[in-house]
Formats: sequence, C-alpha cells, structure tokens
Amino acid sequence: MKQKTVGTYSDGTKKYKLLLAEGDDSCAWNSEAVIRVGADVNTVAELFDNLLHEIQEDICNTMGLRHKPTSQQVRFGGKIMFIFDHAEYCELCSRVSNFMAVAWPDLLKAWKQWRKK
Repeated sequence: MKQKTVGTYSDGTKKYKLLLAEGDDSCAWNSEAVIRVGADVNTVAELFDNLLHEIQEDICNTMGLRHKPTSQQVRFGGKIMFIFDHAEYCELCSRVSNFMAVAWPDLLKAWKQWRKK
C-alpha cells in the first residue's frame, strides 16, 4: 500500500504520527498513536471529516470514554458508545482542536500534492 508520512502532531497530551494512504478508508491505531487517512476521497470535506472522526475517536479511547453498550443499547446505537460529562467534553474539544490546528494544514497540502500525481 502506497502511503506518505505527513508528520507527527500533538493533541497537547499525546503525539500522533499522521499518514496519508491509498484508498478511501481511515483508521487509528491507539496502541501505536498512528492515524491513517485515505487519500482517495473526492472532496476536502471528506478528507477533513475522516481526520476529525479518527482523532476524536482515538482521544475518546485514550480518555477512557469508550464503552461497550449493553445488548439492548446495541439495537439502537451500534457496537460502541462514548459517554462523557461536560468537563470531559471540554477536554475532548480542546485536545481535538490542538491536533486539528496543526495537522490539518499539512494534511491538506499533502492531499493536494497526492492528487496531482
């Protein structure tokens, strides 16, 4: 799989290696602090959404906010859920903002270069 390292960025607490890779799927490996964003998306909005989704999810995991729902809750909400109070939400927003502010410009630049090839 073709991929490019965009850089290493902090959320203020944890450093993440950011990769741009072939395909349109994105994922995060919490144990390795790696976020891979698929380069084969059609719009800047899709790219932004994928990065935002992965960093929010990983920070929630790191903060201990991810829970397995009960069998009753699975019927309505999927396989995982995030539970947090307002203070935890504020911390989540702060950490996501710290990361996005520094990582997004570089990812956008790398994606535009990727698409030119």
